[in-house]
Amino acid sequence: MPTTITIDELDSLNEPAALYCWYPEQTDQQPAFINLDCRAGHVWAAYSSAIGNSWPMSVHHSLQLRWKIPVFRSVYANKLMTALAPKLQEIVDGFEEYWDGSNHVGRFTDDAYAAIAQLEKTISDGFDDTDLVSVYTPDEWLADVVLDGSEDNDYLHDLADDERAALGSGDVVHGSLYDYLVWMRDQAALVEATKGADIANATTD
Repeated sequence: MPTTITIDELDSLNEPAALYCWYPEQTDQQPAFINLDCRAGHVWAAYSSAIGNSWPMSVHHSLQLRWKIPVFRSVYANKLMTALAPKLQEIVDGFEEYWDGSNHVGRFTDDAYAAIAQLEKTISDGFDDTDLVSVYTPDEWLADVVLDGSEDNDYLHDLADDERAALGSGDVVHGSLYDYLVWMRDQAALVEATKGADIANATTD
């Protein structure tokens, strides 16, 4: 019986940046992929949970294909998977699983390989920066915030929540807004204390 592909869409409403993940202590984001289970016809987009360059055995044996993509906003990733559906179906139609003497592996017809090449071109073309997740550091996002050093921690917690809520759909901050606000407050308090000491010294003199 022919296998019909099914697309597992991302929850673009509740997780507009579902493809974004940046593990602590890592120097970059996790790579994101569009995945195709050639046996079941299941299509989905996700970031890789593995650190490093490890590949699932199903990918190694061509039972699952995956294509690296930029970290798209969820809404665009869903549109892309829908646009790729005809080519993904051609790939599944041209897929065959067989035993090579050691493992179950996949092979493809010439038409399926042609669809793979066309699909890769479609992924690399046709998007712009507004389709990507925007990643900010705390200092970038809080660049317009001014503190005087007198703010207590409750105020900073509330401010961090407000700033987080102000992020656009598909925008993320890499790092703790609250921790950076605490640092800003402490720096402002230090500046005010230095000013006070300078004034006191000038008066004494």
